[in-house]
Amino acid sequence: SSSSGDEIDFYAQKASGNMGLSSTKLNKNINSYDLIKVSSVKIDDYFESLDEKISIIKIDVQGGEMAVLESAILTVCKYRPVIIFEYEEEYFQTDADKKLARENIVKYFNSLNYKLFSINPDLSFYPELSLDSYYHGDILAVPSVWNMDGNEVNNDFKVAIILPCLAFGGAERVALTLAK
Repeated sequence: SSSSGDEIDFYAQKASGNMGLSSTKLNKNINSYDLIKVSSVKIDDYFESLDEKISIIKIDVQGGEMAVLESAILTVCKYRPVIIFEYEEEYFQTDADKKLARENIVKYFNSLNYKLFSINPDLSFYPELSLDSYYHGDILAVPSVWNMDGNEVNNDFKVAIILPCLAFGGAERVALTLAK
């Protein structure tokens, strides 16, 4: 939603082994559902009054990625977090909608000087992602780093970044190798 407090539809899936398929966007994975009206909160509004640095944003919203990203524009600009999100074209009805969704994601991240990488568990690195054709999977969005002269850093073929490991709530760190 474009503003906090808007009431939006939420399709709460019934009797499913995967309640994570419930969504604000009715889709083919939701067979039987309860339609619930929920109040929305923009990410920017939620974190505005908190004195916490936002390092990572994880998004899994079955086709509503742009709404979430747009609700977080000030937070993303201020903190430059790493953003991990699932993207599945199957949640868009027409080829034109699918293309527009990909273009909007690329435009959003390009405007913020982020690079997109495909998270593929079968690879030992994360290849850079253009989203110029069909895509289904997890995406890692990493902010470009700039030096004091205004030049981009980390422009080599391979870049290693360090992220806090979220598994098991530990403070361990994991190095990710990114490739162009």
